[in-house]
Amino acid sequence: MTTPRGASLPESPWTGTSADVLADFEAASKSIPLLMNELPADQSDNVALQALQSLIYDDSPDVVADNFKTQGNEAFKAGRKRYRDAIEFYSKGIAAKPTNTTTLAQLYTNRAAVNLELGNYRSVKDDCAAAITADETNAKAYYRLSKAHAALGRLDDALEACVRGLAVVDMAANTGLTEEKKRIDGLIERKRKEEEDRLRAAEEKKRAEAQLEDTIKAAGVRHGKREPGRSVASDVDVRSNDLCLANLVPPSPL
Repeated sequence: MTTPRGASLPESPWTGTSADVLADFEAASKSIPLLMNELPADQSDNVALQALQSLIYDDSPDVVADNFKTQGNEAFKAGRKRYRDAIEFYSKGIAAKPTNTTTLAQLYTNRAAVNLELGNYRSVKDDCAAAITADETNAKAYYRLSKAHAALGRLDDALEACVRGLAVVDMAANTGLTEEKKRIDGLIERKRKEEEDRLRAAEEKKRAEAQLEDTIKAAGVRHGKREPGRSVASDVDVRSNDLCLANLVPPSPL
């Protein structure tokens, strides 16, 4: 491009290095709704964002809810740094009150998936219960409900969630519910065996102490009142040591 002789090109509005220009652009893009990677904590001053959201809400509740579900899925896939956004999108989709119960159940189970990752197990339980109320055939609701119960140590409730789900869910779409039941069955069996081992060990200890008491009485070993927390075995050890020491003392000359 040429300019008339003597004329000068207008000054560029950009100053600094290319890195500075890129940084300025990224900072500016955070205030442009279509270029945002995440929702700002305070949305009250962003007129453009509010206008865009008002356009979104102009659609039917089902369309609004489905749009928020899509945005929530994208935020969830982006990783932990955007989990807060995912929960907010799913929550807005639920607040839109879709008439499609399948969509409503999916919004609840998707929000439950985020809370499951965050360890908010009680929130997971609430969302899964709401999802089952909306659509009792939603396999993911039973699956994540089982996961939440198991994480809280409530294995019987976790198993019940699996059994309930398998009774109403299409086997072709159970999304791991069968495997989850096998996992819970394994945990319950392991817990049962651990309890049996504990009770067996306690019974063996009790039996050993009773035998020791009988041995002491049969041998005529005399022992008085024991100190609190002191076992019979400790008294026997002491008396045994006393007897051994006595045997080491040479007899007095006649």
